[in-house]
Amino acid sequence: VYAEASLLKLRSSEIEQKLNELAMTIGGPSALPVDDAARSLPSDHLYMGSEFSASLAPEYFHSRAATIYGGTSEVQRNIVAKTVLGL
Repeated sequence: VYAEASLLKLRSSEIEQKLNELAMTIGGPSALPVDDAARSLPSDHLYMGSEFSASLAPEYFHSRAATIYGGTSEVQRNIVAKTVLGL
């Protein structure tokens, strides 16, 4: 039971990170956090960030923490090694 839960946690956090990395890559400059000061610029000025990034950037940073909370990935790998491989 412990090995399955550890493997699921490992894979799900890795997949979450990869998907968020892909979203940030696709978003390009629009994926950067919105600079509220830039919103005051005239509309003909280009600025980094968008409403799209309001949800994308926090998700990206949250996915980084996913490998830490609930036990670091290294701890999860050790659990798998001990229970499955008997190491």
